Amino acid sequence: SRCLYFWRNRRRVVDRDHKEICGPKILIIGAPRCGTTFIADMLLKHPRIQFNSCNLKNTQGGCEPGWFQGALKQGVIFDGDDFTFVRRLFMPEGWLDEFGKRLPMTDGVNTLTFDKSPSYMNLEFFPEVVDYAKAHLPNAKIIATLCNPAERMYSDFNNLVRKTGYKEFYQDYQMKPPRNFSEFVRLLHADNPLCNEKLELCESLRSRYLKKGEYLNNLQPWLNGYGQDNVLIVNMDEDPAMIVKRLLNHVGDEILPESEYPWKEIVSEEYKFNTNPNLAYEGRQSSYQSFDEDMKWLEEYYAPFNKELANFIGSDWPHRWNCRLDGNCHPSAEVK
Repeated sequence: SRCLYFWRNRRRVVDRDHKEICGPKILIIGAPRCGTTFIADMLLKHPRIQFNSCNLKNTQGGCEPGWFQGALKQGVIFDGDDFTFVRRLFMPEGWLDEFGKRLPMTDGVNTLTFDKSPSYMNLEFFPEVVDYAKAHLPNAKIIATLCNPAERMYSDFNNLVRKTGYKEFYQDYQMKPPRNFSEFVRLLHADNPLCNEKLELCESLRSRYLKKGEYLNNLQPWLNGYGQDNVLIVNMDEDPAMIVKRLLNHVGDEILPESEYPWKEIVSEEYKFNTNPNLAYEGRQSSYQSFDEDMKWLEEYYAPFNKELANFIGSDWPHRWNCRLDGNCHPSAEVK
């Protein structure tokens, strides 16, 4: 078929129709630090999902050494920020060809692939990503992974301080970087006196980090572009088996049959998002012991956004992210 012809020649990546796909059938768009890698691992267990094993010894699919180093460290290969990174790298011409080189050989019917990147919900920095996705993959199924936004912020900060460029960002504004999470959160406060002097810095931090947890605002362009029925909003606190059932149902049983999924591989108590604490900072739950007031401030900030999300999806689970404010946390709402 024409689709397979393009695959063999690595020349184009086009979503033809719902029966024949050249390119990812599924886009995992974030939110950042909310389990995109975990969802990818769930999908990779299905035998019909294909992905590239790019490394120094195996460059199938046109992958080049160094392009996937971040993904290799996570144990998930296909994490290329392709509608953002690739297009910026090769624009204005050639980016679609480079995207095709990264993809595995699939026919879109019996085998398919996906793309994932939390940057796809970071629309303030990549405002055109939905338009590019819709133009080239109009029939893709969208998956958004959501978690407690206050805890997401704590995880994001601890991930940030380990990255190159953290200190340099603050040096550009002629100030020392925050020494801990509490100092970081204070820079997000609109009434912080320092922000009168460093307004650009504070606004940049709010835009870069605080707004990532305003989930419905970040989802709206995807909902507008693909329609609500094609966007699956996943509660990452849910049981993994239920998450997988929702994933497979969203994509379609004729494409990813439940009967072919290795269910025994996800029944372990350890197989759950955020079960094992991050050793670099003792896990997200430690935030409530070490920075209780800052976490309460974040929960108060996000409460109206969580309410908006709960009303939109017609479910109360986003309200549980605020339960510590009124002391109504019940066991199922606590982070394990």
